[in-house]
Amino acid sequence: MNIKRCAIVGIGHRSHARIPEIVASYHEQPRLVALCDPIVVRTFYTGRKRAAFTLLELLAVIAIIAILAAVLFPNLQSSIQASQSAKCMQGQRQLYSLLVTYAADNDASLPLRAYSPNPPDSSYNGPTNWLQFIQKGLNLTRADGQGLDCPANKRDPYSGTTTTFSPKQGYNSLVGTSGVSAKLSRWASSNVVLLADVAAVSATPGSRNNYYFEYKAAIPASAQNIDPKSFWLIDYTLHQGRANLTFGDGHTQAMRPEDVYAGAKANPPTILFQPQ
Repeated sequence: MNIKRCAIVGIGHRSHARIPEIVASYHEQPRLVALCDPIVVRTFYTGRKRAAFTLLELLAVIAIIAILAAVLFPNLQSSIQASQSAKCMQGQRQLYSLLVTYAADNDASLPLRAYSPNPPDSSYNGPTNWLQFIQKGLNLTRADGQGLDCPANKRDPYSGTTTTFSPKQGYNSLVGTSGVSAKLSRWASSNVVLLADVAAVSATPGSRNNYYFEYKAAIPASAQNIDPKSFWLIDYTLHQGRANLTFGDGHTQAMRPEDVYAGAKANPPTILFQPQ
C-alpha cells in the first residue's frame, strides 16, 4: 500500500484531538515523512480543503467547451433548418389537401388564381383570389391559414386588420388564367409545380402577389431561354439554398434553383409550371 495513502487514511479515521500526535509520530519516521505529501498532512491538520481547480485546469476546461461548441453549434443550426423545412413541407401537403377538397366540391376544378368579372360588375361580392375561394368554399378562418405557415419565412407578418385565410405558401399564378385549365385532372402531374415557397407575402386583397408565384418558363416554348435569376416569388433562401415545391400529384420536394432550372430547360421539360 502506498505510504502516502496510509498517512491519509490514518489521519482521516482519528479525531482532531489526536492529529498533532499523529503528525509528530510521522516526523519521527524520516522515511515516512519523505514519502508523505506535506500539503496533504497540512490539509488534514488544519481542516482546510485544497482548491478544486488551478488556473491552468480552468483554462483547459474552457478550451474544451469552446471546441465542443464550435463542433456542435453548426450541427444544431442545421438540425433546426431541417426541422423547419420538414414543417414547411407538411404545411404544403395540408394546403394541397385543401385544394383537392375544394376541387371535389367545385366540379373537379381548382380555385382560380384570381377572378375579375368581365365586364366588371360593381355588384359582385364573391371571391377575388384563390385564398378567398378556399376560405369561403371550405369555411376556413385566419387561424387555419396560420397553421400552414412556413416557420422559416419571417417576412411580411399578417396584418392586424385582415381576417382572410392566408398561409405563407405560394400558389401557381397560372391556374385558371386565360388558356390554362383549372381542372385538377390537368394539374395532377408529377412534373407540374402547383405550390412553392414564396419570397414575400401580403394579406391585402388586390396586392401584387396574394401568395402566388410565377415563373417565366410557364410557357414551354420559352423554356430554352430561361435565366435562373428570372425565378419570381419562389424563395430559395429559406431552407439551406432550397425551396419546397409541391407538384400536381401531391408529392413535395426540396430543390435548388439550378435543379429546377435544369429541369425546366430539358427537352421535353421535366419540371413545368403549367400543364402541357
